[in-house]
Amino acid sequence: MQYIAFDSYKKYPFVSLSKPSGEIFQEVRIDHARGAIRGFLNSYDK
Repeated sequence: MQYIAFDSYKKYPFVSLSKPSGEIFQEVRIDHARGAIRGFLNSYDK
């Protein structure tokens, strides 16, 4: 299981992915464009 946290800033969204232990294993800035968050989420297994 993974936890995904989103922070929305004025110029871009920021995403942190962590394990249940709290260890952050990926942090990503996402473009402020239509469909960018959906594209990011679709890159992970459901």
